[in-house]
Amino acid sequence: MTKHSPSDLVQQFRDDLACLLNDLTWPPEHCEEAIGSLTAHAEDPITAAEIVDLAEKLLRTLSPTADPMMALRNWDRYFRASFNRAGLMRLLSANPDLLTFLSGLFAMSQFFSDI
Repeated sequence: MTKHSPSDLVQQFRDDLACLLNDLTWPPEHCEEAIGSLTAHAEDPITAAEIVDLAEKLLRTLSPTADPMMALRNWDRYFRASFNRAGLMRLLSANPDLLTFLSGLFAMSQFFSDI
């Protein structure tokens, strides 16, 4: 069995995100920011496993919203402010209705963007 270094796993995560964003037809100018935002959580040992599980669900939920990039930026702020980021990510991964509700709220709320 081949053991992969954490940097190899993060690079694989980045590559998978790039393919997913391309499939979801996100504008190229937003893809690198989205990949960078999510990859930062993958590089954190506390949230690495959770963000890998949540990322695809999150991006698929954000894509049809009014402003996917504003929503993703708001999600990033929300994750970073959360007391238990890994627990929050597990909760969202297990509750797609909550993920959809908050994604819609974050996509339409300039208030969260201004915080």
